[in-house]
Amino acid sequence: MLLSGKKIPIIGGSDFHKKHHIVRMGNPVTYVYADSPSKEDILNAISNGHSYITSSVKGVSLKLSYNETMMGDTAKYASEQKISVSADNLKAGITLKLITNKGPIKQWSSFKKGQLKTELQIPEKCSFVYLIAQHNVLGQVFCCAISNPIYFE
Repeated sequence: MLLSGKKIPIIGGSDFHKKHHIVRMGNPVTYVYADSPSKEDILNAISNGHSYITSSVKGVSLKLSYNETMMGDTAKYASEQKISVSADNLKAGITLKLITNKGPIKQWSSFKKGQLKTELQIPEKCSFVYLIAQHNVLGQVFCCAISNPIYFE
């Protein structure tokens, strides 16, 4: 849907039915960048994609911004403008990727004090960009966190 141009915000939640299940209740977690803790502001932020999903309350945290826009927003692409990437709680073995509709444009796998804060230019105009944090366990790749995209016009 994303590649076809649809702007549908991602959200995460648990569907917990059994006591002894691999998925823990309350995981994954949707973190929302809302103007206030009011129900209206939280729902508005979710519907605008101002959020990201992480594996747990202590999981990877993500921030992605471009000029005055953030995750879920649409921006005008400018080749000289940099995108700001910020992530915390990055443990050993996690890979963080910045992905566009044309594929990954940057990847990080080592972090100072479990954090990454950087700015970089997007090399060419794209339709969207988002962050994903992944962890490889015995050859199986698991998603630790994923942001909503910033869209470009």
